[in-house]
Amino acid sequence: MLSRCAGKVGSEMRLGDPAFVSIALDGQPWMTTEQTKEIVGTMAVSTTVTGTGWSQRRDGTSVYFRFTCVLDERGQAVMFHAP
Repeated sequence: MLSRCAGKVGSEMRLGDPAFVSIALDGQPWMTTEQTKEIVGTMAVSTTVTGTGWSQRRDGTSVYFRFTCVLDERGQAVMFHAP
């Protein structure tokens, strides 16, 4: 699940931030998963993953964040949010 979330956020960050170099998402025990069977908009959501991580830019600065990642019934990450 965590690798699916990392793939989703990595592709989104590359498009939105040209200074992006790397991202790391903390695994167990710093993440939690919750099975959810509900519809959000037009998406069928099956799992919600929450945790912490950080990203690093080319200039060496790092940003730490909390994230929420939503997976569909096939286990594909359909949404990643880090406020």
